[in-house]
Amino acid sequence: MRAYSRTLPVVAIVALAAAACGSDAKNSAPTKNANTTSTLSAATTTSATLSTTVSTGAGITTSSAQPTTTAQGPTTTTKAPTPTTTISVSTVDGCALTQLPAGATVTGTKTGDVNGDGKIDSLQSFFKGSSAGFRVLLGGGGGFSSTVIYPQAGNGATKILGLTALQGQATPNDHTHQVFAKIGNGASTRIVGLFHYKKCALKPVTFPGGATATIVVGAGIMHADGAVCDGVAGGTVFAVRSANSNDGQHFSTTVQGFRYANGSLAKYGALIHGSLNLPADAAQFQNFGTIENCGPISSN
Repeated sequence: MRAYSRTLPVVAIVALAAAACGSDAKNSAPTKNANTTSTLSAATTTSATLSTTVSTGAGITTSSAQPTTTAQGPTTTTKAPTPTTTISVSTVDGCALTQLPAGATVTGTKTGDVNGDGKIDSLQSFFKGSSAGFRVLLGGGGGFSSTVIYPQAGNGATKILGLTALQGQATPNDHTHQVFAKIGNGASTRIVGLFHYKKCALKPVTFPGGATATIVVGAGIMHADGAVCDGVAGGTVFAVRSANSNDGQHFSTTVQGFRYANGSLAKYGALIHGSLNLPADAAQFQNFGTIENCGPISSN
């Protein structure tokens, strides 16, 4: 009799193997009872480090790959500081440029050389409420602000009128320009103050004895007040003049000369007395109520 061998399909063999494994797993499952205690442990994360392979010239390679266990916890992130850039700006005498106060009103702008360095500076007069001042932009770099101290300085009364060099040849090493500014108002006159540069500020020029140098400028029916700059040998004389009358026709006049040096006015010569009569001296009378021959200085 011929013997026959029967070959089972592969699918059938796999099915039989799976059934056998299922039966073993069911039979080996533990039986839970009332005395069983479950314990929860802290979670851990296991990860493998990056494998590093080093090849040698002899064809030998070394590989390392060690697993590490890291406990989970809060993550802290540190941000790098933001880099900052500091720009160095050249300034004259260390004068740091300042801005106008918020809400301030500019009343005038003039140019001149307030610090005598040969470069043109820009000046502004301003007020804010009852306070007033100057803001200076130095041509050589930097700038500053100065407050005007005068009872009527605020509320629009302060206005820069111009700059001129009063010292002339009297102080040949001083090339600064002095500042003329209106700092108050009268019924028919303006109060004009003189200022000079001193270490990042405009300071009042002073009369002999230390009083602030202010002059009355303007004319009315019974008076005329102002100043005139006259050139003399060796420099300039800044003369303050006044004309007063009791009848509006005959005026008594006075003229007092001063020389400027280092922020102060010193008397130059004696007080000069004179007279004016209208209408013959009308033109001269009107000049008495202005700032005359002092360069680009406005009387208003």
